Amino acid sequence: MIFKTQVEERSLKVLDNFNLDLFKKLNPWWNLMEIIRFDGVRKDAITELKVGPFKQIFSTRIAMIGLNRFTDVGVKLPFPFTYWQHNHIIVPNIHGGTNIIDDIEYECFFLLTPFVHIYLTMMFKYRQKIYKKIFRRSV
Repeated sequence: MIFKTQVEERSLKVLDNFNLDLFKKLNPWWNLMEIIRFDGVRKDAITELKVGPFKQIFSTRIAMIGLNRFTDVGVKLPFPFTYWQHNHIIVPNIHGGTNIIDDIEYECFFLLTPFVHIYLTMMFKYRQKIYKKIFRRSV
């Protein structure tokens, strides 16, 4: 699944603002989540959450940091996930702003894949609205 969001702000400012405050704002009101640990955006940083009504652990580790990108991978995943990788790509665009690309690869128990796909689409469509609201160019 790939979600591309074009924002007005420059890419360096966008990258600098990938922090706990932004992470909290990107979570939709309807997505039950409690942040247990957030190490930030650096190699081997851990993010640990309790998610859903049963407060399952969802833990990721930043496996790769590159120029304008980082990748987190699932360490401990809640049901129904069996695999998780989220590539965050933040690159300048030709309009002087930034393209924020969320490239998500996941696997889950087969019968639940269509439901998970719909749920993740809703979550990342919500994120797109938040990105556009937060990353308006400063005057």
